[in-house]
Amino acid sequence: MSKEKRRVVVTGMGVICSLGTEIKDFWANCLRNHTKVEQIPKHWFDYADFSSTMLSPLPNIHFSEYDISQTETARLDLSTQMAIAATSQALKNAKIEKEVRSVRHHTYILKNIDLVRMGVLFGTGTGGVSTLLSGHAYQAVSNHKKRINEIIKDAVNKDTDQLVADELASINRKMRIANRFNPFIVSMIMPNACSNNISIKYGVMGMSNTLCSACASSTVAIGHAYQAIKTGVLDIAITGGTEYLRDDYGAIFKGFDIIGALACGDKHSVCGPFDKKRNGFLFSEGASAALILEDLEHAQNRGAEILGEIVGFAETCDASSIMAVDKSGAQIKRMIKNVLEEARAMPQDIDYINTHGTGTIVNDEVEAQVIQDVFGRTPLLNSTKSILGHTIGASGAIEAIVALLSIKENKTHICNNLKEPILDLNFVTAVKKHEINTALSQSFAFGGQNAVLAIKGF
Repeated sequence: MSKEKRRVVVTGMGVICSLGTEIKDFWANCLRNHTKVEQIPKHWFDYADFSSTMLSPLPNIHFSEYDISQTETARLDLSTQMAIAATSQALKNAKIEKEVRSVRHHTYILKNIDLVRMGVLFGTGTGGVSTLLSGHAYQAVSNHKKRINEIIKDAVNKDTDQLVADELASINRKMRIANRFNPFIVSMIMPNACSNNISIKYGVMGMSNTLCSACASSTVAIGHAYQAIKTGVLDIAITGGTEYLRDDYGAIFKGFDIIGALACGDKHSVCGPFDKKRNGFLFSEGASAALILEDLEHAQNRGAEILGEIVGFAETCDASSIMAVDKSGAQIKRMIKNVLEEARAMPQDIDYINTHGTGTIVNDEVEAQVIQDVFGRTPLLNSTKSILGHTIGASGAIEAIVALLSIKENKTHICNNLKEPILDLNFVTAVKKHEINTALSQSFAFGGQNAVLAIKGF
């Protein structure tokens, strides 16, 4: 088949997030509008004050069920562990079998796949930042903790100044560090660890790249995987995104909080994208999502079930601000024009858009206006972040999966907490049957990076 006619289909999906650790549970929770929100850890207030006090936590993840050994849990950052877990699910979902390659190294080989023609393209916004912060804390604090302990013991032994000893003990307890400096820290914090460890785990020898585009990272990764297959560079790819954003001191959370990006308010309505009273996004502790993309002929030859088709990808840059979307929306409009051209679609052909929809003031305003200008009220609109929170580098992959499931089942989740829309657009307000054949899944990111996927049913 000529390179120009290669079609790219999706044959597998996997997800790890606050709403579930399997696609079935995740989708059921989306449809029943289940949001998981809790207060930030109390001990974070020992180090800083916060305007926002809520986050969306991860559930307990049994990594041993997803090809990850106990040894690896100490050698891999949680973002990488989740990337492997989501990939393990996606491979199983795609009915790609594996066999053990090395018991000692806990690696596998994928059966009946040309691994030279298979690639891994994953996205992340921060890589192993939680491991980096943990290592830094140990390096900066461990010797001081030892010295404080010595002073406390000396004070107790000499029965002098108990108040000072008690205060030092209190400070010492608040200085949270790991039991040791992790000797694998360098390989854990590298942003390429997520993609490379997937390649190593399953013996994938085609390109192995990590795409870093902040909140658009996994949309860009999927787009580049799509292009590699469409142009004949690969026949099959593992793609998606991952992020883990929790640390002992709440420093990552504070970074978003201090710039006013995080939602404040009642935990039951904390994030309301496109609502007039929106005030920020719900911070997610982390997530990962993986998709298996294949050349159509490759998928058919191995008898794979086809879950949907990627028919277009486009990306642009505002070249305006490192932290704010360009209010004109000009490059977002150009991006949408480009993806429609590649998908050979007109604006009226788009049935559904999974928006970036963060709940932040300017982002939602610009996105809604662009949609109104290009599409009017035709497409259904929702924001998965209204239910899940913002998972940064993993968000685009999760939203692409939601778009695929929405097409497959002709229904989608509501746009949560939307009471007074900022514009009169076709927001999803009830879970019911809709005819959805073609969808867009779009992401915008710090740095002005814009990316969109066009997805169709098969």
